[in-house]
Amino acid sequence: MREFDDFNNFYSEAVSLMLSSAQVESFVEQNNSYTFNNLTSDIQVLNEASHFIRIYYAYASLDLDRCKTAIDVARLELEILKFEESLLSAYKYGEIAKYFDEVKRGDHLTTVCKLLRKKVEIVRKALELDEKIASETYTRRTTIIFGIIASATLSPELMQPFAKFYGVNFADEQVGKLVGIGASVVVVVSLLASTHYMFRFFNWITRKIKI
Repeated sequence: MREFDDFNNFYSEAVSLMLSSAQVESFVEQNNSYTFNNLTSDIQVLNEASHFIRIYYAYASLDLDRCKTAIDVARLELEILKFEESLLSAYKYGEIAKYFDEVKRGDHLTTVCKLLRKKVEIVRKALELDEKIASETYTRRTTIIFGIIASATLSPELMQPFAKFYGVNFADEQVGKLVGIGASVVVVVSLLASTHYMFRFFNWITRKIKI
C-alpha cells in the first residue's frame, strides 16, 4: 500500500471503493483535525463527480434535440470536447484521473457515449440535408421570380398585338406599357400556379393508384 497522502480509488456503477495505506489509523490518531469523515467526504466527492459526468452526457443528448442547424450541432460538439478536455486536466492528480477513466469505461456511460456520437452524426446529416433542400428551394424560387420579371419586360411586344386585336387602346403609351407588364405578370403567375397544382394533383393520383 502507498503512503497516506496517496490513494487508490476504484469505481463501478454500483459502488466506489477507496483503499488507503495501513498508516491511516496512526495518522488519524496523531492529527485531531483529520478524521475518517474526511475519507468519507473524498469518496462522496468522487461519486458526485461520476454522477455529474453521466448526467452531462445525458443532457448533451437532450441539447442535441434542440439543435436547428448543422452549426448548432457543431457548437454542441465543441462544448462536449471542452468538457472532455477539462477531464484530461485531472491527469496531474494521478489516481483521480484513473478514477475518471474508470467512470468513462463503465458499461452505461460507454453505451451512452456511443449512442450520443451516433445520434450527432445522424442529426447533422439530417440538418445538412434540410439546409440543402431549403437552399435549392430558395434558388428555384429566385429563378422563378427573375423569370417572371424577364417575361414582364417583354410584355409590350407580346401584349400589343392582343390589345390591337380586341380594340384596346391607351392614350398614353407609358400607361399601355404598365398595363401590359401587369397583365403579363398575372398571366405568368397564373400559369405557374396552375402548373404547380396540376403536378400536385397528378402526384396524388399516382399515390392513390399505388395504394
